Amino acid sequence: MSGMTAMIVSTLSGVLFGVAMAPYYHIRARQYNLPSWAEIKASV
Repeated sequence: MSGMTAMIVSTLSGVLFGVAMAPYYHIRARQYNLPSWAEIKASV
């Protein structure tokens, strides 16, 4: 696997992971009354 292919695969897998985790967090946040992302970022 060349360096460019590895970079593209890594980027695409990161994007796919983010897209998959966003609805998961949204569902769990509602279920467990977790704070929104804006509140998390404001507290850091």
